[in-house]
Amino acid sequence: MNWYKRAKEEYTFYHGTDSPPFHDFDPSKATKGERHFNPLGEAMYVTDKPEFAKMFGKNVYDVKIPKDAKIKRVSPNKAQSAISDIIRRSLKKIGIDYWKTDIGFKVDLGKILESAQWSPYDAIMEATALVSITFPDKAQEYSDLVSKIATQKFSKFDVVIFVGTNNPNDIFIGESPTKEILIFNKAFQKVFQQM
Repeated sequence: MNWYKRAKEEYTFYHGTDSPPFHDFDPSKATKGERHFNPLGEAMYVTDKPEFAKMFGKNVYDVKIPKDAKIKRVSPNKAQSAISDIIRRSLKKIGIDYWKTDIGFKVDLGKILESAQWSPYDAIMEATALVSITFPDKAQEYSDLVSKIATQKFSKFDVVIFVGTNNPNDIFIGESPTKEILIFNKAFQKVFQQM
């Protein structure tokens, strides 16, 4: 996970939110979705397509990433490996030995980990739901650890782009699938124009 490229050009990404208008991103003020945590780490979540950003809120902002930013591109196979590592480390830290869990949990988690190559975000959310059902007393501790471990893993980069993600049966806007993109560098977590 230490290999990255410097951006050769400025990039424009898009952030969709229902939060009130803002200029600098502040995660403590962000209106969060589903389970109120950032499963891929404490970052600003953006996409490469404004139409996709609209699915996350009525306010869509341009976000600029300058030349020379440290950008980590994560292929589907690497995404699957990274998400598997985050989930298994989180389980271990809360005292759940994957190898000693029942076969149903292993089978379900295996399917979820397989899907991580297509959508890392969804895989972590589905694993969190599985843990909540199977180990309800450990659910909050687990989700806190997932976000913390993901942040440790990815925050050494300015931007992390999961390349080639999104199952072809899912969201296709235009001729290419959308990308899951995270901005960890706080200096780049600024919006420039509301669309």
